[in-house]
Amino acid sequence: MRGVLHGVLLFLSSLACVRRLWREEPFDLIDAHFAYPEGFAAVLLGRWFRVPVVVTLRGTLIPMRSDRLRSALAGWALRRADRIIAVSQPLADRALELGATPERLTVISNGVDVGRFQPLDRTEARRRLGLPLEGRLVVSVGHLCRRKGFHHLIEHWPSVRGAVGAVSLAIIGGPGKEGDEAAALAAQIARQGLEDSVRLVGARPPAEVMLWLNAADLFVLASSFEGSPNVVYEAWACGCPVVVTEVGDLRQTVTADLGLVSGPADDTAALRGALVTALGRDWDRAGIRRKAEARPWTTVADEVMAQWHAASHIPSSEGTRHETAPA
Repeated sequence: MRGVLHGVLLFLSSLACVRRLWREEPFDLIDAHFAYPEGFAAVLLGRWFRVPVVVTLRGTLIPMRSDRLRSALAGWALRRADRIIAVSQPLADRALELGATPERLTVISNGVDVGRFQPLDRTEARRRLGLPLEGRLVVSVGHLCRRKGFHHLIEHWPSVRGAVGAVSLAIIGGPGKEGDEAAALAAQIARQGLEDSVRLVGARPPAEVMLWLNAADLFVLASSFEGSPNVVYEAWACGCPVVVTEVGDLRQTVTADLGLVSGPADDTAALRGALVTALGRDWDRAGIRRKAEARPWTTVADEVMAQWHAASHIPSSEGTRHETAPA
């Protein structure tokens, strides 16, 4: 029963605020992210104010599968949303399972800020971070929760080092809403005697993450589920190849010139093998950067805007205002 009232409570708690916004300047559309509770509350608000609703699915719908009641509430919202955007095909497939209609559903993957994440000379990036200029470096980025699979990387790190020689692992990230595994990961590193080759860097601002991605020989994402992980695109924008588990849209987006997809998230032996293989390859970092440039956020914004217009029945060059709504 945990969380089953969150959708209604979110609607009730936001109603007064949204009503004030409406009185100041009536709006044409409500844009919500995540099916439940946000999308559920947005559909209720859309009905209250008689405006269309667009719901974007970003990853939580698939792990919610085991919770039948919340899945049912999410399905109720998706069947009533005017448009649904899924950031990956698996999310779109799950929405269809819950009753969404194909004509109102589209897949729009995430993009990248190609101005913020840019390629730099690897030696210069390491110098600015105070890292050794020699030796190979693998970087992983994300909140320190169990889902991100950092414990799997640490578990297999001695085997990776045994296969490829000197290589270090830097895990960048801090606690998030799914928890904080920092203490457990630090204990695992100590237990396996990896203090000299595995480092918990902590949370870092985007400008520093960009330096780490440029300093790295390889980026790895070991998650058990994702939607369309931004950090993979950010690695590519820095020219960094990737090894990823088969989650979200990565099976479709990670081509052979961009990195390797190891397989299902629970196949940690395959993840170890992909790391060894990728570290043994020469990668065209300039070519990887060119691929990332093809998916800037401006392109994503144009695709999302088209869905907003379709939901509102507003031609792209025009705007309308709803003249009446409940006070």
